[in-house]
Amino acid sequence: MNRRLVQWGVIALAIAIAVATGWQNDQPHESADQPFDFYVLALSWSPAYCATEAGQRSPLQCASGANYGFVTHGLWPQFEDGWPSFCQSPHGDSMPDDIANTLLDIMPDRGLIEHQWDRHGTCTGFDQQTYADLIRDAGDRITLPSLFDGTTPARLDADAIEATFVDANSGLRRDAIAISCPGGRFAEVRLCLDTTLTPRACAQVDRNGCRQANLPIAAR
Repeated sequence: MNRRLVQWGVIALAIAIAVATGWQNDQPHESADQPFDFYVLALSWSPAYCATEAGQRSPLQCASGANYGFVTHGLWPQFEDGWPSFCQSPHGDSMPDDIANTLLDIMPDRGLIEHQWDRHGTCTGFDQQTYADLIRDAGDRITLPSLFDGTTPARLDADAIEATFVDANSGLRRDAIAISCPGGRFAEVRLCLDTTLTPRACAQVDRNGCRQANLPIAAR
């Protein structure tokens, strides 16, 4: 095969993964040599992910009739500027199956759970069980707007999506939330929480959030 075609294929795959998962696009710090400042709880809109090629390879999350709305993408330790990733942890870089299984109802993809521990959980200083408990606790503290319970609007402004979360959650302010819209489509909500899992402002995350009007929203 032509080498140039192979190179373009690798690039295209990387772009598809980034779009499908809505991963952060800033330059990460590679270690946690300093204490992190806060967490980002990332909640992905599952219908958007399942409409991608990557989603079609996620049998649990995107199976016919699964009908997930928001699912937890991850809980990410953050610095005020950037974030640590793939840290050296005394607990290892893999997530035991018995712990991963406890998260499948809110993170319905075992590969995602494994990746989140390896990339983000290892930088918290906690072991796998504590990190898994934190992920669930963080999600339990957020009330999902009723707007997304059933049939959703076909389009919404990014600011309007933020407003629905602020209205549904006492103490959550607009400077503690950001919308992700890779490819011009609603993909994810990111909420900033302090180390006690209370909403807090996060200037960089908020600044990098999507501001697009009339965002397409994939139907459940």
